[in-house]
Amino acid sequence: MPLLVEPALPEGTLRGMPQPQVAVEGGLLLRPWAAGRAVACGARSGRSADV
Repeated sequence: MPLLVEPALPEGTLRGMPQPQVAVEGGLLLRPWAAGRAVACGARSGRSADV
């Protein structure tokens, strides 16, 4: 599929910026994925956490 619209930002513009964290009800914090947390996520779900 052809690119029909020019990118709004040059490639890599957001690469060096910190990723957002969003606080939600119940004291939870939504944060970006990190491969180092895969083991904990797999343990909680009961599934393997192969990355």
